[in-house]
Amino acid sequence: MDQQEKCLKISMTIVLLVLLAIFFVGITREVVVRVGLFENNKENMVLLALFGDDMDNFVSNRSDLEEHKIDWSKEYPYTMKDLSLEHNESTDAKALGNNAILQYMHKNYSSDVVKANTQRRSRREKLLTKYIAGNMKMIELSKKYDNLIGWQLTAPDEYNGVRDIGDGYFARFSRPIDTATPARALIELSNWCEQHEISFLYVQAPGVINESNDVNISGVLDFSNQNANELLAKLTDNNVSVLDLRTELALQAKKDNKSWHEYFYRTDHHWKVDTGLWASSRIAQRVSQNCGFDIDLSVYDKNKYHVDLFEKWFLGTAGKKVTLMRTEPDDFELWSPNFATNFEVEIPTLDMHEKGDFRIFIDMSSIYPKNYYNASPYTAYVYGDTPVIISKNLDVNKGKILLIRDSFSEVIIPFLNLSYSEVRALDLRKFNGSVKKYIESYKPDIVVVEYYVNSIKEVEYQSHINEFDFR
Repeated sequence: MDQQEKCLKISMTIVLLVLLAIFFVGITREVVVRVGLFENNKENMVLLALFGDDMDNFVSNRSDLEEHKIDWSKEYPYTMKDLSLEHNESTDAKALGNNAILQYMHKNYSSDVVKANTQRRSRREKLLTKYIAGNMKMIELSKKYDNLIGWQLTAPDEYNGVRDIGDGYFARFSRPIDTATPARALIELSNWCEQHEISFLYVQAPGVINESNDVNISGVLDFSNQNANELLAKLTDNNVSVLDLRTELALQAKKDNKSWHEYFYRTDHHWKVDTGLWASSRIAQRVSQNCGFDIDLSVYDKNKYHVDLFEKWFLGTAGKKVTLMRTEPDDFELWSPNFATNFEVEIPTLDMHEKGDFRIFIDMSSIYPKNYYNASPYTAYVYGDTPVIISKNLDVNKGKILLIRDSFSEVIIPFLNLSYSEVRALDLRKFNGSVKKYIESYKPDIVVVEYYVNSIKEVEYQSHINEFDFR
C-alpha cells in the first residue's frame, strides 16, 4: 500500500468518525427534545455533563439573583368580557359533549395546547443547541464556509434569519403583516385611558434598517418600516398621540453628521445605550407636553455622564448567530450620571427591592466575566427582560408613568426616571395579567407604549403574553 492510499484511508476514517459523531449528537438531541428530559436545569446537570462543553456557561450570569415565575393573572385577573375574546378564537371543549375522541383531540391538539407544546420544544431545542458539546465550534466552521461561498439567503422571522446589510452591520427581517389588529388594540387602549382621565402615548422606536438609506432592503426584503408606517397612519387617523422616533433620529443624525447605523450595535438589533439616553429625553419631553409637567431636560445632557468603555466586549444576538468567524464584537459603553441620584427599585420576579444611586439599575454580572456567546451586556440595565419593574426617583415628586415596553426600553427606564417620580414597566411577553387591572391599581398619569419596528405583530389572546394584548 503506497503513501497516497494510506492518506486516503486515514482521511476517509476521519470523515466517517465525524459523521458518526454528528449522527450520535443529532439523535441524542432529538430524543431529549421529544421526550422532554430538558425541562429543569438542576435535574439535568448529569445530561449536560455528558454533552455540554462548558458547564459554567449554563449557570445564569446573575450570581446573586434567581428569577422565578409569578402568575400575574391571579393579582390582576381578566374580566369575563376579556376572556370571551379567547373563546371566539378557539373551540370550546364543552361544546364537544361526551365524545371521548373529540375531547382527547381538543385536549392535546387545540391551537393553544399545540402552541404551548411548541414553545416548550423550542426552548429545549435552543438550550441543547446552545450547550451541546462542540456545538459552537461546528457553527463557527459552518458560518466561515457560508462566508467563503457568499451564502446570504435567509427567510423573514427565521430563528437564525440574520443578514449582512453592509458596513459590518447585521439585521433580521420582518415580513409584511396586517396591522389592523395591533392598531385596533392600541386605539382601544388609548380610548379607554381617555375615559379614565389618563394620558396615552405610543412611541415608535426605530430599527437598524432605515427606510430612506437601505433602499435595497427596506420594502424589498424587510418590511418592518412599512408595517410601522401603516400602524402609525391608522393611529393618527384615530387621534392617538404618537411619537415617531424614526423621524426624530433622522434629524438627529443630520445634526450629528453621523450615519443611521451608527446609533445601533453592529452585531445586535438594539440601539446603543447613549441612543437610549437620547430617546429618553424625547419621550420625557413629550410626556411633559401631554401631561403639563415642568421638567429639567438638562439631566439628559451627555456632558453630565460618566462613560465606562468595554472594548470588543459585546457580541449581540445577530453576532451570536453568525459567530466570530464572520464578525467582531462591539464595544460596549456603560453610561451613568455624574450628578447625585437617589432611587428605589423593585423587580418582583428577582425578589429585588433596593435603594441607592443610579448604579442599582445596573447588573454588573451581565458584563463580567466577558462571555461572547452566553452573556449580553445590554441586559445589564434594569436586569434585562422581566415582567414588572417598579422604579422610583426619591428626589422627584411628580409624574407617574406606566411604560408598556420591549427590550429597547431597558436603556430608557432608568434615564426616563431621572425626570419623573415613578416609572413602572410591563413587558407583555412575560406579564400574563390584565393590563387594565394593573392600570386601575397603579393610577398613572400617562400610559406609554414603546415598541420597536420589528416588535409589531398581529394580536392573539390565548397565550396572555402577546405584546399587543392590552386587556
